Order: sequence, then structure tokens, then C-alpha cells
Amino acid sequence: MHFNVRHVTRYRYSRPVSCEPLTVRLRPRSDHRQRLLSFQISIDPAPKGLFDAIDLEGNDVSAAWFSAAMDELTISSTFEAETFDSNPFQFLLFPAATKLPLVADAIESKHFALYAARQSPSAAVEEVARDLANEARFSTVEFLCGLNEWIHAHHENILRPTGAPWPADQTLREGRGACRDLAVIFIEACRVLNIPSRFVSGYSVNVDKATDRELHAWAEVYLPGAGWRGFDPSLGLATTERHLAVAVGLTPEMAAPITGTFRGDAASLLEAEIEIETSDAHSV
Repeated sequence: MHFNVRHVTRYRYSRPVSCEPLTVRLRPRSDHRQRLLSFQISIDPAPKGLFDAIDLEGNDVSAAWFSAAMDELTISSTFEAETFDSNPFQFLLFPAATKLPLVADAIESKHFALYAARQSPSAAVEEVARDLANEARFSTVEFLCGLNEWIHAHHENILRPTGAPWPADQTLREGRGACRDLAVIFIEACRVLNIPSRFVSGYSVNVDKATDRELHAWAEVYLPGAGWRGFDPSLGLATTERHLAVAVGLTPEMAAPITGTFRGDAASLLEAEIEIETSDAHSV
């Protein structure tokens, strides 16, 4: 699928503030699932300095710093990209990875310790995970699909334009959540079964063909033999060419599109506008 995206984020402050260094994660990654064809970023007011870097998770980021006070800050990005992953289950697991819980080999054990360790164990999430694992007869792929579908079926999908993801217990209790809230449940449940999991931010296209959309979030799991694979509990589906990944993180904060702070006694207002045009035609 061919993507043309324009993303504008605007911060308004009730009085001038000093902006600390800013990290922007809005450049889509390029790999065998997707290809970035062009990317432009503009920041107003113009920063004193701007450079590109690769962060701890391997995301392409832009870092900016400022010298003058401001009462408004606008970050605009535009890009063109293509996605290719039409069959999300075209992979082969190592034999030992077909059953849960996953067991890391010596080479991957340190990565499992990071991405599979539960940062904040939740009894409610653990109960859901173990019940679904039992129903799946501890089959890895069957569990992942069942968990994805269960979260989608048991939670109302809502819009929350701002704010950090809710704790998984809160989302389970309320039976509703934004895409980032549902992704957190999926990640925590996978970690119960020692499946390395991480948070993904990006863009997705639904069948309604709407032109204005929110930044989307889902999860990726690491499966020995198959690598990182995406699952979107907001839709109850594995990710395909309709998903375009931008940033990944061990925690949602590490995949946030923009991070930074300001100094000053002021209230702030965040506004965002996203326009997505897609087609099924690929460039040659």
C-alpha cells in the first residue's frame, strides 16, 4: 500500500516558555515490511540546532534545541512510504517456540530478560493470559491470535487524543480504552508467558477510507525463528500492509512521537492534525 501522510503537532502556551531539547519520532522505519520513499520535517519557530540520530530502540529520530522563548511550537512532518506485508503469518517458528511459555536460548536470554520481564505484575492480566493460554493448549500462535481477538471483543475502542496509556488493570476494569491502552494489555499478557513484547506507534488505514486519522498504536512480539511480529488488539487482527510503523519501544514512552519539556509558568494546549492518502499502487 502506498502512503502519503501529513502530520502537524502544535503546542500553544498561555505565556512564553523556554523549550528544552526536543526528540521527534515521526520518521517511519524502513525494513522488509515497509519502505520510506521521502521524508521532510519542519519546526516553527526554527530551532537553534537540529540533527538526526538513532535512539536506543533503533528508531530514526530528530533532535532539536532552542535558544529563544516561545508561546507556540509547531512540528510538521510529511512523508511518502510503501508497505508490503500482505500475509502476516508467512513465517516459521523454531520448534521450541511453538509452545508456551517461551524459553530463550543462550544468545537471546538477555533480550528476553528485557522484553519479556513484567515491569508491573498484574493479577488480573495474569489471569486473562493463563486462561487464554489454557484455551489455546499453550500453542504460541493460537494464544496470540486468541488474546488479540479477546481484547478486541471485550473492550470498547475509544478516542483519547492525549495522555499516557492507562494501567492494564484500569482498562480491563472499565472494558474500554484507546488503541494504546489495549496495546498495553496485550504486551503485559504476552510477558506473562515469557513472550518478548514491545509498544509500536504508527499509522493505520481502516476500510472506511477516512482521510483524517489519529496516530495509532499496537504491539509487536518476538517469536524465535519468526522475529518481531505485529498484533493490533484495537482491530483484533495481525498487522498487515495497512499498518505503517514509525517507532517502537520497550515502554510506550520510548515510542512517543514527541518528547520534551519546557520551563516557565504557563498552561499548554496540544493540537494535532493528521491527513493520510493511500492507494494500492506501488512505485516501481
